[in-house]
Amino acid sequence: MGEEASTWTIRRLQDRRMGLDALCDAPGCRAFFSFNLDQLAAGYGLDKPLPTHSPTDCPRCGQPLRMIISLPEPPAQDAGSGS
Repeated sequence: MGEEASTWTIRRLQDRRMGLDALCDAPGCRAFFSFNLDQLAAGYGLDKPLPTHSPTDCPRCGQPLRMIISLPEPPAQDAGSGS
Protein backbone atom coordinates (compact mmCIF):
# COMPACT_ATOMS: atom_id res chain seq x y z
CA MET A 1 0.00 0.00 0.00
CA GLY A 2 1.39 3.43 -0.96
CA GLU A 3 1.80 6.37 1.41
CA GLU A 4 -1.09 8.86 1.20
CA ALA A 5 -0.10 12.49 0.69
CA SER A 6 -2.12 15.55 1.57
CA THR A 7 -2.28 18.83 -0.33
CA TRP A 8 -0.50 20.56 2.56
CA THR A 9 3.17 21.51 2.50
CA ILE A 10 5.37 22.96 5.23
CA ARG A 11 5.45 26.26 3.33
CA ARG A 12 1.62 26.46 3.33
CA LEU A 13 1.54 25.75 7.07
CA GLN A 14 4.19 28.37 7.84
CA ASP A 15 2.50 30.98 5.63
CA ARG A 16 -0.72 30.50 7.63
CA ARG A 17 1.07 30.30 11.02
CA MET A 18 -0.28 26.76 11.47
CA GLY A 19 1.47 23.80 13.06
CA LEU A 20 1.92 20.09 12.50
CA ASP A 21 1.30 17.51 15.20
CA ALA A 22 1.09 13.72 15.38
CA LEU A 23 -1.32 11.58 17.38
CA CYS A 24 -1.12 7.89 18.17
CA ASP A 25 -4.52 6.29 17.61
CA ALA A 26 -3.70 3.15 19.59
CA PRO A 27 -6.17 2.52 22.44
CA GLY A 28 -4.48 3.11 25.76
CA CYS A 29 -1.66 5.20 24.28
CA ARG A 30 -2.96 8.34 22.52
CA ALA A 31 0.52 9.94 22.65
CA PHE A 32 0.68 13.46 21.16
CA PHE A 33 3.69 15.12 19.55
CA SER A 34 4.28 18.58 18.00
CA PHE A 35 6.79 19.12 15.20
CA ASN A 36 9.19 22.04 14.84
CA LEU A 37 8.41 23.17 11.28
CA ASP A 38 11.80 24.85 10.75
CA GLN A 39 13.65 21.66 11.65
CA LEU A 40 11.23 19.54 9.63
CA ALA A 41 11.66 21.80 6.57
CA ALA A 42 15.44 21.50 6.77
CA GLY A 43 15.28 17.74 6.29
CA TYR A 44 12.01 17.29 4.39
CA GLY A 45 11.74 20.42 2.22
CA LEU A 46 9.22 23.26 2.10
CA ASP A 47 7.13 22.23 -0.90
CA LYS A 48 6.88 18.45 -0.74
CA PRO A 49 3.30 17.29 0.06
CA LEU A 50 3.00 16.11 3.65
CA PRO A 51 1.93 12.51 4.30
CA THR A 52 -1.30 11.85 6.19
CA HIS A 53 0.54 9.42 8.48
CA SER A 54 3.96 9.91 10.01
CA PRO A 55 6.79 7.89 8.44
CA THR A 56 7.84 6.97 11.99
CA ASP A 57 5.90 4.98 14.57
CA CYS A 58 4.93 6.02 18.08
CA PRO A 59 7.99 5.83 20.35
CA ARG A 60 5.75 4.74 23.25
CA CYS A 61 3.84 1.82 21.72
CA GLY A 62 5.16 1.31 18.17
CA GLN A 63 1.85 1.99 16.38
CA PRO A 64 1.50 4.39 13.42
CA LEU A 65 1.13 8.12 14.11
CA ARG A 66 -1.58 10.18 12.38
CA MET A 67 -0.57 13.66 11.23
CA ILE A 68 -2.74 16.58 12.40
CA ILE A 69 -2.63 20.16 11.14
CA SER A 70 -3.08 22.58 14.03
CA LEU A 71 -4.52 26.07 13.92
CA PRO A 72 -2.47 29.05 15.08
CA GLU A 73 -2.90 30.39 18.58
CA PRO A 74 -5.31 33.33 18.62
CA PRO A 75 -3.72 36.70 19.38
CA ALA A 76 -3.58 37.53 23.08
CA GLN A 77 -6.43 39.75 24.26
CA ASP A 78 -5.34 42.99 25.87
CA ALA A 79 -6.86 42.90 29.38
CA GLY A 80 -7.41 46.66 29.29
CA SER A 81 -9.30 46.78 25.99
CA GLY A 82 -12.81 46.11 27.26
CA SER A 83 -15.79 47.98 25.86
